[in-house]
Amino acid sequence: MSSSNNVETTGFRISHKTTIRREWDADGDMHLIVKYHDTDVVDMRGDGVFKLNTDGWRTSTTKARMNNWLPPSIGVHQRNFDWYVAVYDYENSVYAECDYEDGIEIEYDDECSLWLVSWPKRAREQMRSQLKKEVGHDR
Repeated sequence: MSSSNNVETTGFRISHKTTIRREWDADGDMHLIVKYHDTDVVDMRGDGVFKLNTDGWRTSTTKARMNNWLPPSIGVHQRNFDWYVAVYDYENSVYAECDYEDGIEIEYDDECSLWLVSWPKRAREQMRSQLKKEVGHDR
């Protein structure tokens, strides 16, 4: 199953047209990759960062595959045909959101103890500011 470049080329089928496989980067860190059809929709890095991609296929199933593998307090949703990444509270209300873009990375931010979007930078700063105000860390 493994090839010589530390990539599982076939992966394991987890649902219709969807597989998961392991890869190791040049630093030896493992990634879990969720592939839907021919697109790697979620890249879960060993350091806890989630990278999302649609390759232009913004379908409800692509979004569902992403949401199935993101932490419960993070989600991709759609409003008026536009996609967003949001941080949710325990009652499933949106704390903050930013526009979805392919290649967006989501990571845990120790500064405000919540998940943040790290791309694009403008959206990350906007989300950090919103989250700090919401949880009372804006001092």
